Amino acid sequence: MELPEIRLLIVDDNPEDCEVYQEFLTADTSTQYHITVAHLGNDGLAAVDHQLPQVILLDYIMPDITGLEFIVQLQEKFQGLPCAVVMLTGAGSEDIAVQALRLGATDYTSKGDINYDTLPTIVQEALKRYPSKMQYACCQHVVYLQPSPLTYQLVASQLAESPIFDVTQATDLDTLHRIVETQQVDLILSDYYLPQNRKTIPVLLGLYPQVPIVVISSNSNEQQAVQSIKLGAYDYLTIHGKRLHNLGDVLKATLAAHEGALVRRQAEIALEKRTEQLTRANRDLEQ
Repeated sequence: MELPEIRLLIVDDNPEDCEVYQEFLTADTSTQYHITVAHLGNDGLAAVDHQLPQVILLDYIMPDITGLEFIVQLQEKFQGLPCAVVMLTGAGSEDIAVQALRLGATDYTSKGDINYDTLPTIVQEALKRYPSKMQYACCQHVVYLQPSPLTYQLVASQLAESPIFDVTQATDLDTLHRIVETQQVDLILSDYYLPQNRKTIPVLLGLYPQVPIVVISSNSNEQQAVQSIKLGAYDYLTIHGKRLHNLGDVLKATLAAHEGALVRRQAEIALEKRTEQLTRANRDLEQ
């Protein structure tokens, strides 16, 4: 039987720790691990450029950069994390773990909790929870809430240049609701205002809080742009002539940011549960 394979990068300046992690993983007979080791943060970033891993085990304290700085640089380079990242912390480093999760790390674990049983599970769970932000296996369904056929066609024709997008027009809220109820919708485009001069974003977020929203307007209005972001839109784009600047790239970044936010929220929930478990365990020990 062919074993599943996982490409894994260990970024840790302690050679002994790296050897131990490799020993724990290679002892797992259910999976074949292809492991690369980097003892400096910058070497780890170079290793990601050379071959993209599926999971990174990342130490926090390194001679050149911290684990948090590593995550930030990785985010900037790839416009989102290109793989699952597990932050390795010392005892009493919960604040660092929280910062890592907020930056987009998939999970964290204390080095003291790593053993033959836990490390393979940590790696495999991180891989399961990580959403692919860089590649899409199928088209992303975008619905454009726009009554004007001409404006819709202008945007749809530009998105046709990016093969990952499938665009549908919704001329009103009722049509949009029918589409969302019957189809998978990955992103909603809309003007700033609905008919009757109602602001679009609060209405859409109230109806579909799980779907990211990008506002498209024919007016270059800085106040509207700022207000859109404050209300919860991911971006505000202005039509210049007959083009929207970098529309496909903006929507890809929006989808990646939205997926990252979902992962961070899941990680925060997991962290809260772990904290509760530790608190209960400490109470039991004190009794």
